[in-house]
Amino acid sequence: GDTDGDGSIGAGETATGVSVALVDNDATEVTLSVPGAQSRLFTGGQATVRVVLGRPLVAPEELRVPVSITGTQGVISTAPGELGGNFCSCNDPANLTMLFTGGDQPSAEFMVAVDTSGIATVELSVPESSESGTPKMTATGLDGGAVRVSGPRTAYFTDADGTAGAGLFIVESDGSTTVPEDGTQTDSYNVALGKSPSSGVTVTGTAADGAVITSGGAGGVFSASATLTFTRTNWNTFQTITVKGVDDDIRNDPDGLRVVDITHAFTSTDTAYGNLADYTHMITVTDDDEMPSVAVTAPTGNVAENGGSKVVTVELSRVVLADETVTVPLSVSGVVVGEDFTFDLDGSQTGVSLSTGAPHSAQNPAVVFAPGSKTAKLRFTAVNDYIRSSPYVVIGWRPDSDTLASQISFRIIDDETGAVEVPGDWPLKPSGLIAGDRFRLLFVSSESRDATSADIAEYNRWLWGVVARGGHPQLMPYGSQVRVLGSTSSRDALDNTATRGTGVPIYWLSGVNVADDYTDFYDGSWSGDPAADYVDESGSAPTGFTVFTGSDSDGTKIAYPLGGGPLLGSSLLFVGTGNLNLDRPLQSGIRPGNHAAVFYGLSPVFVVRGKPVHQWKLDEASGSGVTDSAGRANGILGSSPCVVLPSVCRLQFGRVGRALDMEAAGGLQTIQATPLPAAAGWSAALWVKRSADRRASVLFAADGRESGDTSFKLEQNGSHPRVGITRHSQTDENHSSSYTAPLDQWVHLAFVGTSEDTKLYVNGVLEWTLGHAVDLPLNFIGRYHDGTGIAAAAFDEINVYAHALSAVEIKAIYDSYPPLAGEPGLRIVQTEGSTSVPEDGSVVDFYTVVLERKPTANVTVKVTAGTGAQVSSSDSTQTFTASEDLLFTPANWDTARTVRVRGTNDDIDNPADVRSVAVSHAVSSSDGNYGPSLNKTITVTVTDDDTAGVTIDETNGSTSVPENGAVTDSWTVVLDSEPTGAVTVTVTAADGVLVDGPASDESFESSVVLRFTPANWNSVRTVRAKGTRDNVNTAAGERSVAVTHVVSSSDGNYGTSLNESINVTVIDDLASVVLPVGGLVVVEGDVS
Repeated sequence: GDTDGDGSIGAGETATGVSVALVDNDATEVTLSVPGAQSRLFTGGQATVRVVLGRPLVAPEELRVPVSITGTQGVISTAPGELGGNFCSCNDPANLTMLFTGGDQPSAEFMVAVDTSGIATVELSVPESSESGTPKMTATGLDGGAVRVSGPRTAYFTDADGTAGAGLFIVESDGSTTVPEDGTQTDSYNVALGKSPSSGVTVTGTAADGAVITSGGAGGVFSASATLTFTRTNWNTFQTITVKGVDDDIRNDPDGLRVVDITHAFTSTDTAYGNLADYTHMITVTDDDEMPSVAVTAPTGNVAENGGSKVVTVELSRVVLADETVTVPLSVSGVVVGEDFTFDLDGSQTGVSLSTGAPHSAQNPAVVFAPGSKTAKLRFTAVNDYIRSSPYVVIGWRPDSDTLASQISFRIIDDETGAVEVPGDWPLKPSGLIAGDRFRLLFVSSESRDATSADIAEYNRWLWGVVARGGHPQLMPYGSQVRVLGSTSSRDALDNTATRGTGVPIYWLSGVNVADDYTDFYDGSWSGDPAADYVDESGSAPTGFTVFTGSDSDGTKIAYPLGGGPLLGSSLLFVGTGNLNLDRPLQSGIRPGNHAAVFYGLSPVFVVRGKPVHQWKLDEASGSGVTDSAGRANGILGSSPCVVLPSVCRLQFGRVGRALDMEAAGGLQTIQATPLPAAAGWSAALWVKRSADRRASVLFAADGRESGDTSFKLEQNGSHPRVGITRHSQTDENHSSSYTAPLDQWVHLAFVGTSEDTKLYVNGVLEWTLGHAVDLPLNFIGRYHDGTGIAAAAFDEINVYAHALSAVEIKAIYDSYPPLAGEPGLRIVQTEGSTSVPEDGSVVDFYTVVLERKPTANVTVKVTAGTGAQVSSSDSTQTFTASEDLLFTPANWDTARTVRVRGTNDDIDNPADVRSVAVSHAVSSSDGNYGPSLNKTITVTVTDDDTAGVTIDETNGSTSVPENGAVTDSWTVVLDSEPTGAVTVTVTAADGVLVDGPASDESFESSVVLRFTPANWNSVRTVRAKGTRDNVNTAAGERSVAVTHVVSSSDGNYGTSLNESINVTVIDDLASVVLPVGGLVVVEGDVS
């Protein structure tokens, strides 16, 4: 007891003789069922729904169970069932609610009726608990409100009279039928007929290859076909077809699935079924066949440019099976198809082919293996690119977007000794040429000599001396590569100058065009006026037009070559000449070889420097990869969330197009991008927009931070957030510039490395020079190799060059970008902040549309109004239409366009007398900054002028009929607005009157139903009435009978609030009998 006397039971004390109330906290079960729903179709459109509690309630317990009823077809109504039940609208008027209280039986029923002309699906459900769901379940006194619910339940209905027509009704479990091809699991679907047949119906299901079926359940005998028999008594009872997969030993790409058709054929003497076309049901079979592994191999060693080749073997781990095709996509990086190499099958091979069509390409082809094949051999041949470079080539099989599963690599060894890169601002570069363009320069020697030597090398050495003595200063460094345009008996001019094939454009040293290519050069004439355009090795205009060539117009030797022509007259050696004045530059005549004349000189091939060896534009909208537009080193992002949610890191508005948020992307790892040595020169330029201060924020990094590695940083460290370079060793050597990139602002950074120093340019201007030669690391961008040092910045337009750009070239690159303005987008300004119009179109409203930033090409904005409104633009002379196009150009992009809006009538009584209409603005342009991502939608409010109602119009203002039914009267019924669903008006007459609807069968009854739909709502319906005799003579000789009109619909505007009633006057037809006061006297036999 209370041993310490404090009046309470505390620690160590024991209470005795105390009554303890135990509270049951078990959940109260609520079971929802539709008896028979799983085994049959409900005919007549009606089914019983049962709600059962797990126990009877005890006063004052109370539970309100709302049942949500949704249907895919038909009008749904409910009514009490045989077990009864208390219905209330106390929880949610939109759902049927059953009320259980203490003392009630724990079960109740209601009927669901579906008005359908076909097959309808109805789903019933109750909320999951008393605390959630729509509607919520409420409980009073129930164990804290604890409720547990079963459900939902689905029932299938068909009409009673069979107007749905003959057909097959198929119901899948869980909405699909899927089986594995190894046959270890089965799935099934249920089948019933759509209407009662007049005789038996046999349904034969036949599975296509890939599946077997049975009507005997999972333990039945499976085969290609199964038979179901339906009669007049079981036609609406579900019968089951069970399905099992069959292995095909074929890899089903791309998703490992295949679809198998099961056809259902009908046999019956009932022609409605006997003539019925087959029904096809599709099932899904999941694959268990694996793609064979792939090995890519090749002999070791590099490949020489200009004809060197390597045979690459692509071999599967197994032979391709019958009816199977295996496609192996290849990745080729480091080189560009056509520019650096060509590829094809190595000779004739059976069962293999190359595919370059989408989704593959010439740059990344695919090897296609046919049945019976296993090995393919590809020959990759290096071509002459006229550029001094030895690219690193990687060829491999890429089963996904991230990794190469099997690969080989090698270098293309350069053979260029005459191809020369020149800067974009080189004084001898012809006007109009851009980075990557190739060309050669032609001149006439200012000095002359004889043509008696048959040694072409002698002429070449002499011309080298001419250039060295008086050539243009920019040409002098290449004098040893200049060649005479002439032929000897042993060598054609074509070969001495390497001008066979198509070649490159040729210009005079002054920049005037001579020929578009080698073919044009040797067609017999040159462009322009050669006599006026030609210049010597210094760029000056020489005198004299006769030139020793020894060549025909096509560049081959003639009978009078240099040093080898026949002797004429007094033993003189004659040599062929060209004449600029006669527009016959190569072959116009001959002259004695021992006389002096000038010669043509042709430079080596020059290439305008500036074409990047790597170019990451970062314009991808999604995925884990980043493309190198130069085709040499694609990249992989370091963050998977960026792949799942691209908008996290794929910035919509970069400096040009999109940009990459390095912090969200986790930086970028390049694939086979090798460091560029300072000894050969390099340049790297990019746009950055810093978002926060971040210690050791990386720009470019190597694949480690070992001694000798170098890192370029956007922020050198936390205390000095300046751009810098770190040379890693046991004690890192940090070099900080004087520049700190601003926050939230795009800036252009360009680094240039040479064997002497490393320079930083900011927005085209030299900012800092480090007096050390530094190699450019390219293994990682925006991070270190270990995932640290991630840059808190967005990067865009990363361009890397394998040479040192000049200050002029850096400035030209910066100036090539359009000036920064507002972000690209649409600005829509609505009058007073909104747009509102009446639906009758009597008043218009307007708004304006303008671009936020100047585009580089025309931009079209398609304005499209949804149902309920029309638009008209200031660009158009058209009347109001559903859509209009607004055209913006780079010249008028900032001129606002006015869009006018008006409403259109919908005849529907809209909630709150308004409706919202969406007006979309779809953006399209060849300017990548203006596209669908900038689409905008505004909402227009359309005010309503429709009112829901039922109009009853009595003939002559009243309705009157005799009680003998000999004469009828009538009135009309019509809706006042278009409903959103079907509306029924039930016309019911009290005793004394019968009514008949619009049907012509004159079946007068006490009640008739008028049905209106959204399609015929304004079609007037006539109701006729006639009287019925009551054998009662009223004092007034007539009586008044009420006729009610009860309205119901899924449209909330049409309900009982619109019920109407009229009175029909019924006229009596019985005569009166008058009895005399004094009595009645009659005489026997008197018939009067």
